[in-house]
Amino acid sequence: MNDVLDVALRLVIVFAVFMVVPLVVGQTEHKVMAHMQGRLGPMYAGGFHGWAQLVADGVKFAQKEDVVPADADRRIFQLAPAVALLPYLLVIVAIPIGPSEGAVGQVVDAGIFFVLAVMGVGVLG
Repeated sequence: MNDVLDVALRLVIVFAVFMVVPLVVGQTEHKVMAHMQGRLGPMYAGGFHGWAQLVADGVKFAQKEDVVPADADRRIFQLAPAVALLPYLLVIVAIPIGPSEGAVGQVVDAGIFFVLAVMGVGVLG
């Protein structure tokens, strides 16, 4: 039972890192660009170092309207973000998640090369 708990905890940690790191990178990029351009909003929104700017950006994103061009195939147009996300989710397969050698999603002999190749394809989106 201890190994199952260990694997579950590692999965939660990996998932949390994959969900939080893009937020931190986005917030950092937002702050650096605001500082370079002399914009006050992202630096001081909400008081302490503009902590509310990320929340405001999330609310703005949630309120955006889904616009599909008239001549576009609606299904493909809406599926495109999921297809662009697939390479990044596929990389999780190569991350070790357990205490033993075989405790990975899938044993890949050339693990680092697999990760680099899949991430390279992800850039093409």
